[in-house]
Amino acid sequence: METQVKRSSSSWHYGWIVVLIAFITLLVSAGIRSMPSILMIPFEKEFGWDRSSISGVISVGIFLYGLMGPFSAAILSKFGIRRTMVISLAVLALSMALTPLMKQLWQYELLWALSPGWRPG
Repeated sequence: METQVKRSSSSWHYGWIVVLIAFITLLVSAGIRSMPSILMIPFEKEFGWDRSSISGVISVGIFLYGLMGPFSAAILSKFGIRRTMVISLAVLALSMALTPLMKQLWQYELLWALSPGWRPG
């Protein structure tokens, strides 16, 4: 006796929706991560920070982002992709929302190096 599998009327498989959301998230995240290089001269003029300090913050963020890579699979496995993505995007959005309020270099380091650097992505 043959069993028939009913196909969904939707032409989109759930896996492709996940791939699309992950792609958009990574695209937006990469765009945001490249912003400090664009903002380097305005930060120099606005806050009087030197280029080496600004570059140091960017370097710490890149280092932590790379360091997080080996642990991403464990975090995704333990907490699930949905929860991890939501938390990661929330931290990123909070960092971006607080950026206009920063006045000191340590605040820039906290918002642009430490908080986005921890998240798997």
